[in-house]
Amino acid sequence: MKYGTYIFFAALCAGGGLFVWLYVPETKNKTLEKLDVYFDGDADGIAVNERERMRRIEESLGLAGVQGPEDLKVGEGEETAEHAESVEV
Repeated sequence: MKYGTYIFFAALCAGGGLFVWLYVPETKNKTLEKLDVYFDGDADGIAVNERERMRRIEESLGLAGVQGPEDLKVGEGEETAEHAESVEV
């Protein structure tokens, strides 16, 4: 086995890297929904079904419409830091 095997392997690696650079789409920082559409998904795609499933789970837990911690309702007798500050002012 001479150096030709390594040159052949390096050429294949370079060709594969070039292929990925030119033809494989960038998926960094994209949501599943965007990827579903990007890869020709339809309205019955996996991402749509998953989003509907998550909506049902959030509704059953009482978290429908919650975008962040500030959207959570405070129970009776409990105070959040923001609530305490607004009461003091």
